[in-house]
Amino acid sequence: TTREDVVGLQQWARVFGEGFAGLIVFVYWLTNPEHGCPAVGQLHTFRDRRYLLAGMPVDTYAAALRDRSRKWQTVSVPARPFRELVRPVTDFI
Repeated sequence: TTREDVVGLQQWARVFGEGFAGLIVFVYWLTNPEHGCPAVGQLHTFRDRRYLLAGMPVDTYAAALRDRSRKWQTVSVPARPFRELVRPVTDFI
């Protein structure tokens, strides 16, 4: 994720006002779903492929993020807090 993506989602949530929030969505194509899933999420099948959809509110993501590359302005959430904070997309919609 870029830092600009995070800031942009936070700005859009403010533009829309109360009751709206930005959501970072993680979509994993499960090439070997029998080996387990990389995160908590909602399983979805599309064109005979299995996907896991997980999300995190942008403000939660922003509070936990760390710089990944200063040159590219990319950020990420470390694995342990990510696993604790990520939820199935259906928790948000």
